[in-house]
Amino acid sequence: MAGRVLNGIWKLFTSLELGVVLVVILTAFMVVGALLPQGMDDEFYLKAWDEGTYHALRDLGFLDIFHRPLFLIPAVLLGLNLLCCSIDILRNFLPKTITARYVVSALYHLALVGMFVGFLATYLFSYGGELIIKPGESVHVPLKKGETAWARLAPRLGLAAPVNEDTPYELHLKSFETTYVEKDGRIFIKDWISDLEVVDGGAVVAAKRIEVNDPLVYGGMKYYQAFFDQKMKFDVDGEEQELGPGEPLAVGDEMLMVSTVKSGTLLGDDGPTPLGPYVELKEMSKDKWHRVTKDVRPGRRLDRGQPVDVGTCRVTFVSFEESSGLTYKRDPAVKFLWVLWITFTALIAVRIYVQESVLTWFRKEG
Repeated sequence: MAGRVLNGIWKLFTSLELGVVLVVILTAFMVVGALLPQGMDDEFYLKAWDEGTYHALRDLGFLDIFHRPLFLIPAVLLGLNLLCCSIDILRNFLPKTITARYVVSALYHLALVGMFVGFLATYLFSYGGELIIKPGESVHVPLKKGETAWARLAPRLGLAAPVNEDTPYELHLKSFETTYVEKDGRIFIKDWISDLEVVDGGAVVAAKRIEVNDPLVYGGMKYYQAFFDQKMKFDVDGEEQELGPGEPLAVGDEMLMVSTVKSGTLLGDDGPTPLGPYVELKEMSKDKWHRVTKDVRPGRRLDRGQPVDVGTCRVTFVSFEESSGLTYKRDPAVKFLWVLWITFTALIAVRIYVQESVLTWFRKEG
């Protein structure tokens, strides 16, 4: 009886049908994870959606989907499916004489299993976070080892859990710049550029001018340009108000939305030209404040230091402070995964385009 049960389990985990179903399930989760930002704080989501939508998505687990059992269970099952299939193929098709064809097949199946091990290592040991740095500022980067999946699992296994610590070096932001383009009479952000230095022991040991999708890599960490942060000051009839993008400005009895500060370089056909600084004020009802980032209607322009009358009030855009927003990540398995992926792809190419072609030629020639 026990043998039949084990045989049934083995057949299940070596079936192609199970693998296909698990891949479809995981693909669906990955699509959700790609469409919905994962692991951000409450403020980020409430700026993008209304409160009801945010709570519904959060309660369903869609905002932290890669740490949920509904994703982890199929991922582990797929890993077991790949392992069992590889063992089954190598066991059942072991030839009397070890041939090159068999060696290639065995190696790419082992590479496939190795990639799953790498994905598991990424899940257990990778960590990252966000940094907001002002131009001229230097910060130690927090290494969030104590917030990894391994840090949560280790104590259950009776092992010492890693703890959070800071990097021995500092990350220094020399300058930050925003570039813009004009389209249909509107100004849009094209890129953010941060001039970064890594300072260790008082000496600059690495430096790079990073932009979106072009990170600085140092000490196993990747630093990506991801966003920016602004704080603005306004004077409304002698009363100072400080706020950030998307926050309402009280002007008399009205609450007006404030755009981000347009300040940087405008890239045009005639070359780069300085832009701003200025903001736009927009009338918007309170129930639509959370959609401010998607609202591209033109508003009333306020240049810095130039007061304007808004209704019965005099409003002045006094000053602003701009910071660079970086994301960083450390994944100890990423190089291992790249090597295995290249190896797997090369072996598959040899198996399909070289060995099968040779066999076809031999069969054709008899």
